Amino acid sequence: MIPEIRLLAAKTSRDNDNLWLPLLDHLKDTAGVIEYLSSRWLPGSVYDEMEISRKEGIRLAKLLALLHDIGKGIPAFQTRILEQLPDIKCFQEMAGIETNLNKTQMDIKHAHAGAVLLRAMGYPESVAAIVGAHHGSPEPNNMDDDAFDELTLERKKYGDKNSIWRKMQEELLKWALEEAGYSEKGEIPDISEAAQMIFCGLLIMADWIASNSYYFPLLSVTDDTEPYDNNRSRDAMRYLNLPDGCLMGSAWKQEDFFEERFHFTANRVQKEMYGVVARMEKPGLIILEAPMGEGKTEAALAAAEILMNRFDLKGIAFFLPSQATTNAMFTRISSWLTGQSDINQVSIQLYHSNAELNEDFRKLEYGDVCIEDDDQDALIVHSFFRGKKTRMLSDIVVGTIDQLLMAALMQKHVMLRHLGLAGKVAVIDECHSFDPYMNTYLESILQWLGIYHIPVILLSATLPGDKRLALMQAYAGKKKCKNALIKETTSYPLISWSDHERVQLIPIPYDKKDK
Repeated sequence: MIPEIRLLAAKTSRDNDNLWLPLLDHLKDTAGVIEYLSSRWLPGSVYDEMEISRKEGIRLAKLLALLHDIGKGIPAFQTRILEQLPDIKCFQEMAGIETNLNKTQMDIKHAHAGAVLLRAMGYPESVAAIVGAHHGSPEPNNMDDDAFDELTLERKKYGDKNSIWRKMQEELLKWALEEAGYSEKGEIPDISEAAQMIFCGLLIMADWIASNSYYFPLLSVTDDTEPYDNNRSRDAMRYLNLPDGCLMGSAWKQEDFFEERFHFTANRVQKEMYGVVARMEKPGLIILEAPMGEGKTEAALAAAEILMNRFDLKGIAFFLPSQATTNAMFTRISSWLTGQSDINQVSIQLYHSNAELNEDFRKLEYGDVCIEDDDQDALIVHSFFRGKKTRMLSDIVVGTIDQLLMAALMQKHVMLRHLGLAGKVAVIDECHSFDPYMNTYLESILQWLGIYHIPVILLSATLPGDKRLALMQAYAGKKKCKNALIKETTSYPLISWSDHERVQLIPIPYDKKDK
């Protein structure tokens, strides 16, 4: 690799012009973080959802991290950042790297620049799209790559093909391929749009961690010749100490499982729910309709535990229609988790706008209460998942339904919501209470969850037949919902379920007096 690349800057300090981080170091930092996340933090089921092997997924994730800021290796970005790094600017000029652009030539975003460079170099569109969106928004439709072609006057933003800039860009791309374990671009898999969402979310998460100067300190401009510390990522992730996820064992196979969990014997509805999830061949959608007081919540939690164990899932996302019901459910789920003797340490989040006003959550968040008597609490509110856009990434999420519906919106950093849902069981309570506007977005997000093969449990007092059919079709697809009884049945209580191969109905005999 040519030595000039070491002089490219990625980050600087707002308060100290003697601190910076070389581009090469930031790419290595991000690669180290994403390698940890993709191999240890991300559940294995997510790779199955994306239809890519775990080994190939880790390799692709590392390549994306090594390429994500390639757009900073252009004159436009370096001119802008060197305004705060006069010493590095001097070093670049001495090395023959020209960065004297005017203000009008510095307006290009480095994420889009990276995507343009990757397309120009023949990389798959999926890789270029992820790099172009790694700051949370896809590239604008009105951005024309031809406007930045090297044959136009705009070439100064990227570098002429015979300049030192183009040599550095080509060297970086070649280095990234080799570091990730690829011998040529043709080996890079072309992944689906759904997989692009997950990988982009993972890249954003890794980039945010690697950009935190507490975990990855900036360097002095006088230390620019020091070799890269290969322990930076390992030490940072050790300090960050992300939980390994909510790991559920096979206790559900024991005869007294339900009574052990909830301290009462399962009724007919709960037993039928237990049986459905125990024999599902693939993750799918389950709709449970039953009267109030039949223990639908306990049935859903028991089902979620079984699904997590059977399909290698590491979390639950439970959504309800109001803050009041969400607060109550947070307490119930916390008790359910801490009542399990073999539970590992997991992160939990109460996800609505007034979560800080909930006393149980506040005490847990600030460590005012011990959940268990041993040295390590079973439930924690991890610092990284306290951010507005990172809460869905927590192992256990209890939130209002709007937090799920926003995953169907075209909003910035929506990829993080999708990443947070992947590898979990999604439970939606009281879905009979949603209005037509909410149902439109519910069907949209069910479509995404179906594509990801994320198991979903819908709980309802009752549902009209057409709404039941619409929800099934949104998740499984219209071609797989040909069972006419889905809409026409009047059986009650009722379990409707799909495992991506078939849709079935299980009427449950109700032996209680009709009120």
